[in-house]
Amino acid sequence: MNRIGCFLALAGVVFLAGCATTESGRGGSHSPCGVGVSGVPETLVRETLVQFFSQAGYTLEKSDRRSLSFDQPASKWKSLIYGTSFIDPETYVRIKVRIMDVGPADWWIGYDSLFVTERGSVFERETNLGKASRIQDLLESWKAESFPPDL
Repeated sequence: MNRIGCFLALAGVVFLAGCATTESGRGGSHSPCGVGVSGVPETLVRETLVQFFSQAGYTLEKSDRRSLSFDQPASKWKSLIYGTSFIDPETYVRIKVRIMDVGPADWWIGYDSLFVTERGSVFERETNLGKASRIQDLLESWKAESFPPDL
Protein backbone atom coordinates (compact mmCIF):
# COMPACT_ATOMS: atom_id res chain seq x y z
CA MET A 1 0.00 0.00 0.00
CA ASN A 2 2.85 2.38 0.83
CA ARG A 3 4.55 1.80 -2.54
CA ILE A 4 1.35 2.58 -4.42
CA GLY A 5 0.96 5.85 -2.50
CA CYS A 6 4.54 6.86 -3.28
CA PHE A 7 4.07 5.98 -6.95
CA LEU A 8 0.87 8.05 -7.20
CA ALA A 9 2.53 11.01 -5.48
CA LEU A 10 5.51 10.81 -7.86
CA ALA A 11 3.21 10.52 -10.88
CA GLY A 12 1.30 13.60 -9.71
CA VAL A 13 4.50 15.63 -9.33
CA VAL A 14 5.69 14.60 -12.81
CA PHE A 15 2.29 15.47 -14.29
CA LEU A 16 2.20 18.90 -12.65
CA ALA A 17 5.78 19.66 -13.63
CA GLY A 18 4.94 18.81 -17.23
CA CYS A 19 2.00 21.24 -17.17
CA ALA A 20 3.95 24.14 -15.67
CA THR A 21 5.02 25.63 -19.01
CA THR A 22 3.71 25.74 -22.55
CA GLU A 23 5.62 24.78 -25.69
CA SER A 24 6.75 28.37 -26.21
CA GLY A 25 8.28 28.49 -22.72
CA ARG A 26 5.57 30.74 -21.30
CA GLY A 27 3.38 29.49 -18.53
CA GLY A 28 2.37 29.80 -14.96
CA SER A 29 -0.07 32.27 -13.49
CA HIS A 30 2.30 35.24 -13.68
CA SER A 31 3.23 35.10 -17.34
CA PRO A 32 2.28 38.26 -19.25
CA CYS A 33 -0.74 38.50 -21.51
CA GLY A 34 0.36 41.30 -23.76
CA VAL A 35 3.25 43.44 -24.92
CA GLY A 36 4.66 46.84 -24.04
CA VAL A 37 5.28 49.66 -26.52
CA SER A 38 7.20 52.87 -25.77
CA GLY A 39 7.55 56.24 -27.46
CA VAL A 40 4.54 55.84 -29.76
CA PRO A 41 1.30 57.86 -29.89
CA GLU A 42 -1.91 56.00 -29.03
CA THR A 43 -3.47 56.67 -32.45
CA LEU A 44 -0.59 54.88 -34.17
CA VAL A 45 -0.91 51.94 -31.76
CA ARG A 46 -4.65 51.63 -32.52
CA GLU A 47 -4.21 51.99 -36.31
CA THR A 48 -1.46 49.39 -36.53
CA LEU A 49 -3.39 46.94 -34.30
CA VAL A 50 -6.49 47.19 -36.51
CA GLN A 51 -4.43 46.75 -39.68
CA PHE A 52 -2.43 43.81 -38.27
CA PHE A 53 -5.42 41.87 -36.92
CA SER A 54 -7.36 42.52 -40.15
CA GLN A 55 -4.50 41.00 -42.14
CA ALA A 56 -4.53 38.01 -39.75
CA GLY A 57 -8.17 37.29 -40.63
CA TYR A 58 -9.96 39.04 -37.75
CA THR A 59 -12.79 41.56 -38.11
CA LEU A 60 -13.02 44.65 -35.91
CA GLU A 61 -16.38 44.33 -34.13
CA LYS A 62 -16.24 46.97 -31.39
CA SER A 63 -13.98 49.86 -30.61
CA ASP A 64 -13.83 52.46 -27.87
CA ARG A 65 -11.21 54.76 -26.40
CA ARG A 66 -9.07 52.06 -24.74
CA SER A 67 -10.17 48.75 -26.24
CA LEU A 68 -10.63 46.94 -29.53
CA SER A 69 -12.63 43.76 -30.06
CA PHE A 70 -11.81 41.45 -32.98
CA ASP A 71 -13.79 38.37 -34.09
CA GLN A 72 -12.87 35.47 -36.34
CA PRO A 73 -14.93 32.35 -37.17
CA ALA A 74 -13.77 29.47 -34.99
CA SER A 75 -12.30 26.31 -36.43
CA LYS A 76 -14.41 23.15 -36.43
CA TRP A 77 -12.14 21.66 -33.75
CA LYS A 78 -12.63 24.59 -31.38
CA SER A 79 -16.36 24.40 -32.00
CA LEU A 80 -16.34 20.71 -31.07
CA ILE A 81 -14.28 21.33 -27.94
CA TYR A 82 -16.15 24.35 -26.59
CA GLY A 83 -19.59 23.53 -27.99
CA THR A 84 -21.95 25.23 -30.37
CA SER A 85 -25.48 26.50 -30.12
CA PHE A 86 -28.59 24.82 -31.49
CA ILE A 87 -30.00 28.16 -32.63
CA ASP A 88 -26.87 29.57 -34.28
CA PRO A 89 -24.21 26.91 -34.88
CA GLU A 90 -21.67 29.49 -36.07
CA THR A 91 -19.04 30.16 -33.39
CA TYR A 92 -16.27 32.73 -33.13
CA VAL A 93 -12.97 33.42 -31.44
CA ARG A 94 -12.96 36.93 -29.97
CA ILE A 95 -9.84 38.85 -29.00
CA LYS A 96 -10.44 41.82 -26.71
CA VAL A 97 -7.40 44.06 -26.85
CA ARG A 98 -6.90 46.58 -24.04
CA ILE A 99 -4.66 49.62 -24.53
CA MET A 100 -3.40 50.75 -21.12
CA ASP A 101 -1.48 53.96 -20.50
CA VAL A 102 1.56 53.25 -18.32
CA GLY A 103 3.44 56.51 -18.88
CA PRO A 104 3.90 59.33 -21.38
CA ALA A 105 3.69 57.59 -24.80
CA ASP A 106 4.16 54.21 -23.08
CA TRP A 107 1.48 51.56 -23.56
CA TRP A 108 0.73 48.04 -22.36
CA ILE A 109 -1.33 46.10 -24.89
CA GLY A 110 -3.18 43.35 -23.01
CA TYR A 111 -5.74 40.88 -24.30
CA ASP A 112 -8.46 38.40 -23.43
CA SER A 113 -9.15 35.50 -25.77
CA LEU A 114 -12.74 34.26 -25.78
CA PHE A 115 -14.88 31.64 -27.50
CA VAL A 116 -18.24 33.16 -28.54
CA THR A 117 -21.57 31.49 -29.29
CA GLU A 118 -24.81 33.25 -30.27
CA ARG A 119 -22.80 36.29 -31.39
CA GLY A 120 -24.83 39.48 -31.47
CA SER A 121 -27.94 38.06 -29.80
CA VAL A 122 -29.26 38.44 -26.27
CA PHE A 123 -28.06 34.86 -25.70
CA GLU A 124 -24.44 35.63 -26.62
CA ARG A 125 -22.06 33.69 -24.43
CA GLU A 126 -18.32 34.20 -24.03
CA THR A 127 -16.05 31.45 -22.70
CA ASN A 128 -12.56 32.46 -21.64
CA LEU A 129 -9.87 30.57 -23.55
CA GLY A 130 -7.19 31.56 -21.03
CA LYS A 131 -3.68 32.57 -21.99
CA ALA A 132 -3.63 31.69 -25.65
CA SER A 133 0.01 31.52 -26.76
CA ARG A 134 -1.08 32.02 -30.38
CA ILE A 135 -2.51 35.43 -29.50
CA GLN A 136 0.59 36.34 -27.48
CA ASP A 137 2.69 35.37 -30.51
CA LEU A 138 0.45 37.53 -32.74
CA LEU A 139 0.94 40.55 -30.49
CA GLU A 140 4.69 40.02 -30.38
CA SER A 141 4.73 39.81 -34.19
CA TRP A 142 2.63 42.99 -34.39
CA LYS A 143 5.12 44.82 -32.16
CA ALA A 144 8.13 43.56 -34.11
CA GLU A 145 6.60 44.51 -37.49
CA SER A 146 5.03 47.82 -36.48
CA PHE A 147 7.73 49.17 -34.16
CA PRO A 148 11.10 47.52 -34.92
CA PRO A 149 13.85 48.28 -32.42
CA ASP A 150 16.42 50.86 -33.45
CA LEU A 151 19.57 49.25 -34.75
